[in-house]
Amino acid sequence: MPFVLSILFLFYFLNTIPVQKSNQMNSVERGLYSGKIIGAVNNIENRIEFIFEDEETKEKRLVQLFLENQTPFPTRHDIVRGAKCKINAASVVIDEATNPGQFNYQRYLAQKQIETVLRPLSIDDVYCTGKSIMSHFDSLRHVILERIFNTYRSETAAWLSALIFGNDSFIEKETVELFRRWNLAHVLAISGLHVGIVISILYMTFVKTGFLTKEKTETFFVVFLPIYAIIAGGDPSVWRASMMACFIFICLKFNIKLPIMDVVSFVFIAFVFLEPEMMHHIGFQFSFLVTFGLILSKQWLRQDVPFPFQILNISFIAQMMIVPLQLSYFYQFNPLSILINVIYVPYFSLFVIPSMFLLLFMFPIPFIHRFFDVIFHHIHSFMLTSLGRIDIIFNVSWTGGEFPSYFPVVYYGLLLIFMHFIEQEKRKQAFQVGAGLTLFLMLMFTRPYISPYGTVTMLDIGQGDALVIELPFRKGVILYDAGATFSFGEAKPSERVFQQIIKPFLNFKGIQQIDALILSHEDIDHVGSVDYIVEDFTVNQIIMSAYYQLDMRQQKKWNEQGTVLKRVKVNDKIIIGNHAFTVLSPIKEAGNDNDNSLVLYTLFANKSWLFTGDIGKGIERQIMRRYPNLQVDVIKIAHHGSNTSTDHQFIQQLQPSYALISAGRNNRYGHPTPEVITTLEENGINIYRTDVQGAVIYRYYKTGYFDTFLRK
Repeated sequence: MPFVLSILFLFYFLNTIPVQKSNQMNSVERGLYSGKIIGAVNNIENRIEFIFEDEETKEKRLVQLFLENQTPFPTRHDIVRGAKCKINAASVVIDEATNPGQFNYQRYLAQKQIETVLRPLSIDDVYCTGKSIMSHFDSLRHVILERIFNTYRSETAAWLSALIFGNDSFIEKETVELFRRWNLAHVLAISGLHVGIVISILYMTFVKTGFLTKEKTETFFVVFLPIYAIIAGGDPSVWRASMMACFIFICLKFNIKLPIMDVVSFVFIAFVFLEPEMMHHIGFQFSFLVTFGLILSKQWLRQDVPFPFQILNISFIAQMMIVPLQLSYFYQFNPLSILINVIYVPYFSLFVIPSMFLLLFMFPIPFIHRFFDVIFHHIHSFMLTSLGRIDIIFNVSWTGGEFPSYFPVVYYGLLLIFMHFIEQEKRKQAFQVGAGLTLFLMLMFTRPYISPYGTVTMLDIGQGDALVIELPFRKGVILYDAGATFSFGEAKPSERVFQQIIKPFLNFKGIQQIDALILSHEDIDHVGSVDYIVEDFTVNQIIMSAYYQLDMRQQKKWNEQGTVLKRVKVNDKIIIGNHAFTVLSPIKEAGNDNDNSLVLYTLFANKSWLFTGDIGKGIERQIMRRYPNLQVDVIKIAHHGSNTSTDHQFIQQLQPSYALISAGRNNRYGHPTPEVITTLEENGINIYRTDVQGAVIYRYYKTGYFDTFLRK
């Protein structure tokens, strides 16, 4: 009964948590705000963050204090949990996501009941007094972490911070990404395993040494575990494990006998009732889902089999339970991760986590802690290096893209039937259902290859261009440009657009291989993300004009990744998956990058398209003279709508029905200019703009239609 109630609570709270829908886009209002810090104060890389409750409105606000230019990193002991503060800051309404697959930060904050973000200019704009009792636990956590980083080498301290105190921000991003690819991210979060080891170590110490009686030890854990959950960072996974253990100790103390499933269900219901926003926390979802799966499979797991097979069975259940979540959040699943978990979960359980607690207790003892630090570092480095080599050779991740809403229902239904037959030792029926489950997964992953629909997506990357073309039946994936912003600090294209927009979109669409990356011209806002794409995805060929000025080091880097470079000239046909693009320009060397842009003509279903790069009016007139009968249905407006392009006569000759403009919101260039918009409107053309409508999507089969990500 409690299990059924927990499922009902799940659906109820998932459908009743309000989601902020603001019509404002990144609006800013500076003012003085009074209120109280109601959560832990977090130092995250280059900023301080905390949740602030407004004194008058009682609204929650996220305070972000960026400290990039402040060296040394300032320390303020008055900015603590429970402090009453006055903050002079800009109130920022965060933009909603504007592309498919993009992380929706606005929705994420709304799920935490946070409506706006406060951003002070400096730490002097924050004045606080007072504190709460909880702040003492935060201070203890901070002091211990500081001592750990002063005592151990940085790599060891980073793992101590992650596995004992729930802060994995010091672990290298490449390692976190490696663990995610192999479905090992769960070992980076404090879970029931960690809490179980804490209980075992302290229980053995107290009871076996006679320091405390068994009954007093149980009482101690009821008090200690919530405190440990706070010191360990307060993530949902550690709270779940700590509260479950507390519940069990209370039941033992009062001789209450409850099935373990009821214990988990009661804890689950308590959490979603008291803190409903936790329902959207990935750690909460993974933690409870795996726990429910292991409990439901307890009879099978209790079978008398050798220890390695027991570990394999546990790994199998844990991995199969999280497949829908893994695909929902990351769009990828590695089937070999089950075997890798068989190796690395016991390694973390039997060596890493016990070593962490040993190192924690050893750090006050001189010389001895260095000896254990060296041993741990060498063993752990070897294991991480080995995983990296395995990743290079055996990374066979399946990228499935977005899955339909019925997928988890069918998947878990088949999985439960499969496990039922396994427990009943009905191997034939289990094999049949298992085969059905495998076929269902394969069908989900192969959907793009059996779909007759194609798409053209103009991504909203701000002031830049990136268009993704998917041919029907996945016969080809083509990118026309892949822009980026410029990182002045590193003097190179920033990876922000790639990491936050282009890569999530490609994963969202289940794209692992790009058949062709077509570059219009050299500007960073058109090609700045190319190197990142070549590094992370399989790119078969890069196509550019004969006049594209290519850096030889960049060409060498592409060649090392197995990418073929191809140059094209006017009237050439680019054939990709039996789909043809005709090169209309450059006709000759124009003398500047923009006018040397690669202009392409093609057909998608019943509509003709023209991709124009950043050409100016002179090149437009040149194209008119060379192709006097040229007409198109869809034109990608050149140079983001600058008045240096989109000549009135050019538009009149082409007679397009649709115009696509990629431009940044409130950009400093004023793109698209009023002149261009007037020209298009006077010719009765439907205008689609990324700065207004987000990503623009054209779907086609026998005919095509336009859609926008932001339906305004």
